[in-house]
Amino acid sequence: MPGTTQDALYTDSTLALNPDTGKLVWHYQHLANDQWDLDWVFERQLAMIRTGGRDRKVVWTIGKMGILDALDAATGAYLFSIDAGTQNVISAIDPKSGAKTIDPVRVPDPKKATLICPSVSGARSWPATSYSPTTGLLYVPITQWCHVFGPVGYRLLSSGVGLTGAEHPDAKASGMMGRLQTMDIKGRRLGWRHEQPAPVSTSVLATAGGVVFAGDLDPALQAFDDRDGKPLWRAPLDNYPSSSIVTYSVAGTQYVALVTGLKNNHINDLSRSYQAFRKARGGSGDMPKGEPAVVVFALGGRARP
Repeated sequence: MPGTTQDALYTDSTLALNPDTGKLVWHYQHLANDQWDLDWVFERQLAMIRTGGRDRKVVWTIGKMGILDALDAATGAYLFSIDAGTQNVISAIDPKSGAKTIDPVRVPDPKKATLICPSVSGARSWPATSYSPTTGLLYVPITQWCHVFGPVGYRLLSSGVGLTGAEHPDAKASGMMGRLQTMDIKGRRLGWRHEQPAPVSTSVLATAGGVVFAGDLDPALQAFDDRDGKPLWRAPLDNYPSSSIVTYSVAGTQYVALVTGLKNNHINDLSRSYQAFRKARGGSGDMPKGEPAVVVFALGGRARP
């Protein structure tokens, strides 16, 4: 039919709605015709940043591919993108519109095996990112993993391709499946990165005290210097951390808390892939045995289950 496209409008999109009327104010589609289940479905963050010679309220989001799209919050006008560099589906991004060019080699084909990065579970997934207005950095949990799309494997997508787990080429070369990646919002570029064998499995928490917290499948809770990513301390855990990290103060003592031992779909997929990744490198394939718990750390103190 005339005017019909395969864009699947409003999927993989950011919408702005009038809260009083529900009327659509603007929309922006980050990826048209998503055939990979690599959608932009996670949190949107607002911040005032200086761009184009003036202060502007900006809304940004990062999809499963690890690409940040920043938009004018009032109009939805595209501003810029930052690519974490772990995906192989998009070969170019238009600097004016943000339109993505798809590498034709990566179009799903049920008859041909093709390496697609990241995995359909995402280079980043449910665990939330965190922004520090002090450093101007966004702190992003990244997992380096992939799928082979082709004639065999689990059939999830309407294209009929089968999905089979595969190691990311960068992770295979480095032995590092996990990454804490920063994005310099003001500079519109990547900042420092911390690579490690274990994927980050919690949200990232940036604090006004200059410390960034992240939990991983080692399993452990780690603290980093927010300016350069230098590891400050590491606290082993007896099961996988699977929640957002929170911090609070009581009677002058600052606490950091997270949940361990409660699996969700993200942890299930991530832990299975990480155990296979470890075993392939001679590590233990054993799962941690700790009971579900809320673990609280007093800064300057000890862990309190």
